[in-house]
Amino acid sequence: MATWAAALQALYQEAKRQAATAQPDAARLAARDTLGHQLAALYQPFWAADCAAPQAVPCRRVDLFLDELLTFVADPAVPPDNNLAERILRPLVIARTISGSRSAAGARTRMALVSPFATWLAQGRDPFLACRQLLFAQTL
Repeated sequence: MATWAAALQALYQEAKRQAATAQPDAARLAARDTLGHQLAALYQPFWAADCAAPQAVPCRRVDLFLDELLTFVADPAVPPDNNLAERILRPLVIARTISGSRSAAGARTRMALVSPFATWLAQGRDPFLACRQLLFAQTL
């Protein structure tokens, strides 16, 4: 397991290095494809449904999302991590913890309502106008 994890870490570091390197689009796509083949080779032994190794479940998810996992290598506008999403969600999680939603349904409703507003803000849209537009579009 430690050897596999070290190989995965090395592959991620190489992917970040490739993403940070100024390259023409064709070279970025080739680097992404090469890294994708290396990632598949690293994960493939654990894709089988009957595999009981600890890394089997995440490996099966990689099989489903392999094309998307290395997008950041091909597109310099895509970050290699999800820190932005985590930073956006952190205040919501803290507020949920502090307020102590009275029910699971209440917590789900709160998060469902926050999601479009956070998306609109991330898109640079006015949440009030976007919500109004959505509500009026639903009544037609």
